[in-house]
Amino acid sequence: MLTTAAFFWVVPTLFGIFAAAFAVVGWHPAGTKSARWAAAGFAIACVGSIVDTQREYLPYGLGALSLPAHWATLYCLLTAVLVRHDLRLPRIPLLVWTAVFVPTLFYLLNFTPDYIGRILLMNVSVPILIMLALPGLWRVKRQAIDNALFALMSAAVVTYPVRIALFFSLEQSREIGSVYGWSQYLVIFYLVIAVLGILSALAIMLATGMDIVAKHHAESCVDSLTAVGNRRAFDRWIEQDRAGGRSYGAIIMVDLDKFKLINDRHGHAAGDEVLKAVAGELQAKLGGVGDVARIGGEEFAALIHAENAPAAAMLAMAVREAIAAICWPQPLDTLRVTASVGVAMRVEGGDLREVLRRADMALYQAKAGGRNAAVTADMQNGLCVMRQVA
Repeated sequence: MLTTAAFFWVVPTLFGIFAAAFAVVGWHPAGTKSARWAAAGFAIACVGSIVDTQREYLPYGLGALSLPAHWATLYCLLTAVLVRHDLRLPRIPLLVWTAVFVPTLFYLLNFTPDYIGRILLMNVSVPILIMLALPGLWRVKRQAIDNALFALMSAAVVTYPVRIALFFSLEQSREIGSVYGWSQYLVIFYLVIAVLGILSALAIMLATGMDIVAKHHAESCVDSLTAVGNRRAFDRWIEQDRAGGRSYGAIIMVDLDKFKLINDRHGHAAGDEVLKAVAGELQAKLGGVGDVARIGGEEFAALIHAENAPAAAMLAMAVREAIAAICWPQPLDTLRVTASVGVAMRVEGGDLREVLRRADMALYQAKAGGRNAAVTADMQNGLCVMRQVA
């Protein structure tokens, strides 16, 4: 009896430790929603397992909360897994599940108060709840951790019908009602729960750590003012192209004309608003055909995907016209912002750094020619020829 009682305290202790660990991670400034949901799930699991295993020492009726606690735990942990991909449990199936199983539990507690009905209800309702989450996780872009979580959730589904089979094969229907704490079924149940709980905690903690690292890496590659890529992101895209991970066919360089005068006359706050508005136009015009970055104070660059490269000159003209057409609110309503644009196409097999050099030359030519112009650097017979885009 002492060994069994000690065993039943191990599981809630583990869940309490996991809840505390996820709470520390989740409510840290760099924490994630996934960690916060996991903290809530393991906290509920801790309380629920104590209520379930120590019910003989608790006020009468509290033991009935063990199944709702089990449901709530699963809901939180499933949400912790799905929210990593901005997903939730499907609303309509979840409402149907609630409408079926919650009234059933209420009926069993008040009109047919026996253990067998509640055990069957748990072993039927919980795997169905888990299965509601499986399609969502299956559809997302699969990483190794997603595969592990999917496999873990699928394995958890299988354990419930196995436990039903054990319940009847071990003739627990007689034993569990009289000597609850010594039930073989309960020991097996909590042994499986402990294993699944440990594996789930480790998997979600690993996924959370990966998400935090990915978030930090993404933020380090985003310009904080304009929300487009920064110079680090731009250099990384070029390296990815060189490594075969991306394929670019043209580069468009954009430099705002006389931007220093805007800062001098209207203040740096106005200059920041101009940069944000221009970045928005670039993202709107080029975001679907390439990757946009702010690579200097008032200088932007767009790496155009290979399949869209033939339209690079037209895109450059569209960008120049869009920037010149921006309407500014008061007190900047008299402001006119223009940009000089340089374009260079990639020669088959050519180095992207060479394309960047030619695009920069074309930008300089647009500046020298009077600004508010788009110039393309064409390669003809091995020579770079500058042409203004009409």
